Amino acid sequence: MVDRKRKSIVIALIGFLAVIETGYCMGRKGPDYRMGKLIHDLTAYDLKTKKSSSLAEPEHRRTGYTWLSPDGKWVIYTEQQKRNAPEQDDLYLVSVGGTKERHIVGGLGVNIDYLAWLPDSNGFTFTSYKYVDRKSVDYGLFRYDLGKSTGPVLIPIVKKGGLEFIKFVKWFPNGDGFVCVGTEHDRDTNLYRVSADGSSYQQIGDFPGVVMIDLSPDGKKIAMTWQEGLYFVDIDGTHLVQLRKPASYNLFWPVWSPDGQWILYKMMNVRGDYLGWYVINVETGRSRHVIDNVSDLQWWAPKK
Repeated sequence: MVDRKRKSIVIALIGFLAVIETGYCMGRKGPDYRMGKLIHDLTAYDLKTKKSSSLAEPEHRRTGYTWLSPDGKWVIYTEQQKRNAPEQDDLYLVSVGGTKERHIVGGLGVNIDYLAWLPDSNGFTFTSYKYVDRKSVDYGLFRYDLGKSTGPVLIPIVKKGGLEFIKFVKWFPNGDGFVCVGTEHDRDTNLYRVSADGSSYQQIGDFPGVVMIDLSPDGKKIAMTWQEGLYFVDIDGTHLVQLRKPASYNLFWPVWSPDGQWILYKMMNVRGDYLGWYVINVETGRSRHVIDNVSDLQWWAPKK
C-alpha cells in the first residue's frame, strides 16, 4: 500500500515537472520567447504562428542581407551578383509591401556588409569596400539619410591611425553613437564604442578575438561570441557572463530579443555543419531550437 502511494506521488511529480517544462518552453507559464518576427531574405517569420510572409516584392531580390526599419515601414537589402571575386553587391531600399526599389549604391567589385538602421528609422549605415587588383581598398562606414537627396556619406572613423576595420555596427537607442567590432594598430579584433559622427572612439574592456556582437534593446549590454562561447557583458566592459561554451560546437550571430530577455544564436558542429538557430534565456541559461538553418537574422518587433 505504501509502495503504491509512493509510486503515485512519483508519477504526479513527474507530470508536474513536465507541465512546468512545457510551460517554460512554450510560454504558457514563465518566460516566452515567441514575440515579434525573425527577418531574413525579404521574409518575416512570425514566432507565434510559425508562418512566413513576404515583406516586399521588388524586381531585384537575390538577397544577401535584409534589415527592417524600427518603425516597420522600410526594408534595406543587398543583392549579390557574384560569389567569386570581384564580387558585385548592390544595396536597395524598398517600402514594406512595395514593388519599386531604390538603388542606393553598388556595382562591380563592391562589397557591402553590416547594415544597421538608425533608431529613428530616418536613415541607416553600412560598410563598403571595393576590390582593385584583388585587394580591398576604400573601406569605410557610410550613412544614408532618407530625407536627403545626397547619396551615402562617409563617417570618418575608419582611417590610418584610428580604427582600421569595423563590423557589426549596432546603434544606441538614442542614436548618439554605436558599438562595433573593430581593429586598430594591426591588433586583434576588440569591442569599441564610437560617437555618431565618428570623431571619437574608445575600447570597451578587453576581449581580443571577439567575433560577432549585438546590442541589447536598452543599450546597456552587449551579447558576443568570443573564445568559441556565447557571452554578454555590461556596456562598460564589466560583469562578463558566460551563457554557453559547448566543447564540440561553435556559436555565431548573437541576436537580442526585443524584450532583452533572450539571445538568439546560430550553432555549428566541428565538421562545419550548421545546426540551426537556438534561443537562450539570459536569466536561466536554458536553451532550445527555434528555426532551421537560414542566413543572418534580425529579431524585430514593433516599438511599444
